[in-house]
Amino acid sequence: MKLAGQVAIVTGSGQGIGRETAKRFAREGAKVIINARTEQTLETVSAEIKELGGEALCVPGDVSQAAVVKQAVARAMSAFGKIDILVNNAGSGRASSGEYVDYEQLEEKDWYYIMEQNLKSAHLGCQLVIPHMKKQRRGAIVNNSSVAGHTCEPGFSNEKLLAPIEATYVSAKAAMNGLTRQLARDLGCHGIRVNAVAPGVILSSERLEKFWNAKPESERTRVTRFIPLMRPGKAQDVANAILFLASDDAAYITGATLDVNGGLFMAP
Repeated sequence: MKLAGQVAIVTGSGQGIGRETAKRFAREGAKVIINARTEQTLETVSAEIKELGGEALCVPGDVSQAAVVKQAVARAMSAFGKIDILVNNAGSGRASSGEYVDYEQLEEKDWYYIMEQNLKSAHLGCQLVIPHMKKQRRGAIVNNSSVAGHTCEPGFSNEKLLAPIEATYVSAKAAMNGLTRQLARDLGCHGIRVNAVAPGVILSSERLEKFWNAKPESERTRVTRFIPLMRPGKAQDVANAILFLASDDAAYITGATLDVNGGLFMAP
C-alpha cells in the first residue's frame, strides 16, 4: 500500500473530489482526518472508510476559519502523533448565498468569501501543518487548484451548459498556484514537497452526472470539443492524481501543478 502507516488531513472531504481522495487514501493504508461543514455528511464518509478497513476522524466546520483547522491538526497530533499529508481540497466558486454572481454584481463581502474559501483555507492548512512536518523532516502538501488558475476559461460556461466561472475564483486559484510554487521552494530543504492539481470539467457527484447526462448530445459536444480527451472527468481521476503527488511515487516532484483536465488547459 502506497500510504501505509501515514496520517493525512483532507479538507472538504464530505463529497466529490475530497470524498474520493479520503477513501483512496484509506484504501492505501492512511489514517485520515476528514472535514466538511456538516457532521452528518462526515459520518457517512467515515462509515464508507471503515467499510474499506480504514480509520477516519471527523472534524466538522469551515476551514477558512483558523479554529477549525487548528482542531483538525490537534486531533491528528493527539491521535496519531504526526501529519504526513495535507490535502487542501476545500473551496467554492459561489458567493456566500450559494449562487453564482456575475463579476459586475459581486459585492465586496462575496469577493472576500470566495477568496477565503479557496485561498485562505489553503493558507491556514499549510501554515498550521508545516511546523509539524518540519520536525519530522518530511511531508507532502497537495493543493486543489483549477485549470482556471492558469488559463482563461474556454467560454462554454457562459452558455449555461455548466456553472459559470467567476473572475474572483480564477484569481484565487491563480494565487494558489503561486503559493504552491513559493512554498515548494521554501520548504524543500526541510523534506516537504508542495504540489497542486488543476482539475477541469469534473462530474464529481451524482447530481452533476445526472445534470450532464440530461443535456442533449449537441450541448455536451459543445463542451467536450474543448477537451482533447473528449469527455468530462470523474472525481476518481483527480483523487488518483492527488494520491500520486502525496505518495513516494512523486518523491522528486515539488512545485508542480498537475493538469487533471483531459487537456482542457490547452483550450483556445
